[in-house]
Amino acid sequence: MRDAASVVRALGTGGRGAPVSAAEVGLVFVVGMPLAVVVAMILWPSDYDD
Repeated sequence: MRDAASVVRALGTGGRGAPVSAAEVGLVFVVGMPLAVVVAMILWPSDYDD
């Protein structure tokens, strides 16, 4: 199995690279979405800055 970076690279090639399976695309979302949520929670301004 390839790592997520290679899957993203394959998606970015516009289909010129190796075909990307639905499982690999799903893996990118399963790994990427929680990371995006954590980054958003860190960077989002809080209302608790009294």
